[in-house]
Order: sequence, then structure tokens, then C-alpha cells
Amino acid sequence: MNFIRAVHADKDGTLMLSEDRNKSVIENLCADLGFLTDMDISERHAYWLEHLWPICEGQPEIKILQIVRDSLPELKLSTLFNEKPSTTIAPAEFERLCKEGYDARHNEVTAREGIFELLTELKQGGTLLSLVTSSDTRSTEMDFSLVFDVAKDGYGFFDAVVTSDDITDPKHKKPAPTPYLYACAEIEILDTEYGHIALEDSAVGTASAVRAFGDGDNLVIRFTDEPLPDNAPACLRHARDIVEAREHITTFQGNLYNRYRLQGNDLQIN
Repeated sequence: MNFIRAVHADKDGTLMLSEDRNKSVIENLCADLGFLTDMDISERHAYWLEHLWPICEGQPEIKILQIVRDSLPELKLSTLFNEKPSTTIAPAEFERLCKEGYDARHNEVTAREGIFELLTELKQGGTLLSLVTSSDTRSTEMDFSLVFDVAKDGYGFFDAVVTSDDITDPKHKKPAPTPYLYACAEIEILDTEYGHIALEDSAVGTASAVRAFGDGDNLVIRFTDEPLPDNAPACLRHARDIVEAREHITTFQGNLYNRYRLQGNDLQIN
């Protein structure tokens, strides 16, 4: 009996190793607009790593632009924009330029090793799969077509796909739980009491998943080299790779079996 009812997976950095490309595109674009042009490339990248990516990672492009703008009062404006009018760039134009940069470097994106095999095994075992991404539908279709070599319609093995086009209100995008709850509605498992697994990589996405599933017997796996904090939510586990993720899933499935099957709880298992 399969007690894992659904697995919900993020795209960038989780299913696909696209975060390095995305970060590079954004850093270069901001430099073209005049951001930190007094630094060389390595210094600028180090600044992003220390000060900006910890709060930007996992955020949509428009939010990243806002974060960069909000950081300006704390810095020397003369070293940031060199009198260029970049602070007035329209958010939609910034987003468009980012996506244009992603498209130009699509060949740099690869699938996370072993992720396709894991998803296939789960699917064959009767688990429903959803894709929950902050990317738009067009770029998501392109990425899956190129990286996984699947047809654009249906993304191959996913029972539901939630993109930024589905969650239009910024207040309901990650880190809000809405994208994951929307996915649950799409696969017609409205309760989050038990049996959900979310796969994420960023702090923002992980927060979204924890808010959606943290109150039930569910599992949130974050792909990261960082150690699990002592005060981490009970549902959260960190995994450096797919091997550790599989170990967490196996343990989780065993715990569900012991908790519900052996205690005789009358649950409807999908």
C-alpha cells in the first residue's frame, strides 16, 4: 500500500540545475544597467553571494529588482549605477531581459542527477506528481522540452503543473503556501493531513512548502549543502543529493506505514 499520496517538485535548482545560469544572467544584467560597476566580476559576484543572493534566491525576477533597489540606500549610490537611469527600468522590462538571457544560455541547464528516475518510480507506484514553479509557462515548457526531452503538453509525467501564470497575485507567490495548495487542488487532494512530499532548493520555496504542509504528516526536502538547523520544522529535511533524498523518502514512508497501518487508522489512500 502506497502511503505517499503526492510529490510536489520545484523546477529551478531542484529538478533542473539552472540556478547558476539564472544568477549569472541576473548579475550580468544588473552590471549592464550600472550596478556595482566599480568592482571587477569576481568582486561583484562575491558581493551578490554575501549580501543579495541569500535574500534573492528563489524569488521571481521582479522581486529581485525590488530587493536590489531597496538595498541602494545602504550603499554608495555613486558606486552602484554610475549615473545611469537603471533605477527607473520597468519591472516587466527587467523580467523580459532576464528571460531573454536565460533563453540564450539554455544549453547550460541539466537535470539533477537521478531525479527523473526517482519521479518515474514514484509515478509507477501510484503517487501523483505536481510541478510547482515560479517560472512562467513558456519558459517551463521550453526547459522541460530541452532538458527532459518530453513533449511540451503535459510535461511528460506530471499530473498537474503550477507556474507563475497561475498565481498572479504577488502576495500569493512563494513563500506563501498558495502555489502548493493550488497544486493540491489540481490533483484533487485537498487535505494536507498526510502523505505529501515537497522537493525544493531555495529558502523561499522551502518556506512555501513548509507553510503548506508543515501541520500534517508530510515531508519537505530541501536540496542544499547547509546543515539542518536545530530549530527546523519537524517536516523538513536537508539532502545534498538524490541519494540522501531517497533515504529521507524511504524513512518517511516507513513512518507513515507504522503510524497509520499498524495503528489501524482508517485512511483513504489514493
